[in-house]
Amino acid sequence: LTGGSGTGAEATIVTTGDAAISGSITIGGSGYVDNTYNFVEVFNEPAQTFVVTSIANPNAGQPGEPNFIYQIDGNTKPLLTIEVGNTYRFDMSDTSLDPSNGNDPGANHRLTFQMADGSSPVAGYEFYNKGTTGTTGAFQDLIIKATAGTGTNVIRYDCANHPGMAPAGGNITVNNGTIGQY
Repeated sequence: LTGGSGTGAEATIVTTGDAAISGSITIGGSGYVDNTYNFVEVFNEPAQTFVVTSIANPNAGQPGEPNFIYQIDGNTKPLLTIEVGNTYRFDMSDTSLDPSNGNDPGANHRLTFQMADGSSPVAGYEFYNKGTTGTTGAFQDLIIKATAGTGTNVIRYDCANHPGMAPAGGNITVNNGTIGQY
């Protein structure tokens, strides 16, 4: 971003460790002025991106079964394995998750994460939502800090509005491994 004109300027900046972001715009082009911009978004580079969609549940109508269930990377209600000390991105942009889609009108299939027992996440886990579920660019990051606990079925994912779209109980195993971005 060293000159030119126009709007919608973007930059990719790679940092290692903690970072304090500062700077100024000296040749802003049209629409930008020399100023301090306080809401610069910085995201971790994910170790893996999971693509989330929803499909009609073949067991819908049975007790406790929702009308729709999750598919992740094309697999229905999968158990996931991730590594401590990394960021995992859940791509939530598919229109099957959108509250206004024709297949499931009014249903917002946004993800939520909990401990395996259904309690709120404890220290070591962070979550960040970007965008509106079911629209282009929407995602949710699951950040597993180096201090997070490890083990089989430690945490779980599910739909915030329709429990049962994911496998019951703990469905994410957190292993030790190569630490990346968290």
